[in-house]
Amino acid sequence: MKNGIAKAPRQTRANGHVDLKTLALQTSELRYRRLFESARDGILILDGETGEIIDANPFLLDLLNYQFREIIGLKLWEIGQFKDIAANKEAFQQLQDTQYIRYEDLPLVARGGKHIQVEFVSNVYLVDGRNIIQCNIRDISARAKKQEASRAHLTAMELASNAKDEFLAALSHELRTPLSAISSMLDVFELENGLANPADNRIQSELGSGVALVRRNVQILVSLINELLDLTHISRGGLHLELATIDAHHAIGDALRDLAAPLKAKQIDLRVNLRAEFRHIKVDGAKFHRIVTNLVGNAIKFTPSEGMIRVTTASAPNDDLILEIADSGMGIEAASLSRIFSPFEQGDPSVRRRFGGLGLGLAIAKSLAEAHGATLEAESEGRDNGATFRLRIKAARLFPGETIAESKTSPGAPMRILLVEDHADSRRCMHRLLESRGHTVHSVGDAQGAIELSEREEFDLLITDIGLPDRSGLELLSELRRRAPELSAIALSGFGMPSDVVNSKEAGFAELFVKPVDLQKLHTVINTLAARGNGPGKRLKLPKQKHPRK
Repeated sequence: MKNGIAKAPRQTRANGHVDLKTLALQTSELRYRRLFESARDGILILDGETGEIIDANPFLLDLLNYQFREIIGLKLWEIGQFKDIAANKEAFQQLQDTQYIRYEDLPLVARGGKHIQVEFVSNVYLVDGRNIIQCNIRDISARAKKQEASRAHLTAMELASNAKDEFLAALSHELRTPLSAISSMLDVFELENGLANPADNRIQSELGSGVALVRRNVQILVSLINELLDLTHISRGGLHLELATIDAHHAIGDALRDLAAPLKAKQIDLRVNLRAEFRHIKVDGAKFHRIVTNLVGNAIKFTPSEGMIRVTTASAPNDDLILEIADSGMGIEAASLSRIFSPFEQGDPSVRRRFGGLGLGLAIAKSLAEAHGATLEAESEGRDNGATFRLRIKAARLFPGETIAESKTSPGAPMRILLVEDHADSRRCMHRLLESRGHTVHSVGDAQGAIELSEREEFDLLITDIGLPDRSGLELLSELRRRAPELSAIALSGFGMPSDVVNSKEAGFAELFVKPVDLQKLHTVINTLAARGNGPGKRLKLPKQKHPRK
């Protein structure tokens, strides 16, 4: 022996020559023994018929806290390999039948009760006509601990993410509710003081300017809430698209009308040239509206007063629709172009101090565009040279004779409306606004009051908040529909979650409005429902039904 390593003895024949075949076999055995004893995995050798241990390497002995002489002759199930003897014997039988068995994560109990997580692989070999079982046992305790820590960390992150989402939803509701009341009160104030079409006098002009100022700042707050919620939904993959073929030119016009106030406030020269030959696109209408308002709103924000914004469309050679929004604003530095669509990015840090905002509008627009299979790019020749944003989206070809239904805005027949809103100020304002359009309105603050009122009155339309104090608006509609299946319904929500849209549609609501409610769009939906026949000539009589008072 040299350096603690045994040498294979040299075998010679009677004539003194070395037996090379025997030497090769002895060398192979020695090599195997060295690997066996130096392996950093546990190795057990079992009798294939009895399951008795006939050999074990040093690593396995240390792992299980056994002496060599103590473990030889024991059965596999006698060293605590499995939860119980029956399970161990069953596994041994399976091994004999299949010649192979593997466990990725097996709890092994060493002598003394120590629990060890191991990876267990066993094979059956035929040696000199005898079945021999080799079990390779790898200690994966450290790996298992890391995996458990990773799972715990992932669980904690998911809980934190869910808590954040719930917080943002609750914050949205708490902020939207008073903002909705303020916005509705502005509508009432404009209506009752003739400010919708003000006369040419100083007092009305000043009042109108004051209302416009408050409305602009309400919209800024609503936009901030929307951006935070949109980013959360997009990052979690919770974006829900309701695709329909629309006229892109009409949708762009609607978006520009929604931005008329900030355009007017900065006296911006808006030039619109919508000339795409193929102008129909298959999109989620609300999401496309958001893309356009985010892009034009960004142009308004960074364009100085009396600047210019150009909105154009064209058809690409492959018939894609291209929407370009170019401005004469502050432009984008070359170094900032590559990250301009990143969340919270506004290029130069001084931009945030000068213009405010969260830096989410462009990131949301790009994510929404990509969700539709579209592309969104930005170009700029640098500071003070303006910027151009180019949206490229696949156009939808219409079949001969196919038309796109457009919203009807003409006043419909007056309706009998049941309004259910738990926020008293919002309820009072909306009640007055609905009555101003000639509708007969009854309003209550909870679902039970709505049910009791429905027993005494006839209604054509239910307008209800989803989050009522005694039950959800979804449950309220379900209960009323059991007695009046054709009752039309519009949902209101202060949460603005994607699930609200899906759930309200499934419950049978014609439309969901996120607070603050756009009054003009609400009237458009009401007119559409009235035109379908649920007007005064076709009122629904809700049969009386007694309900126990709670």
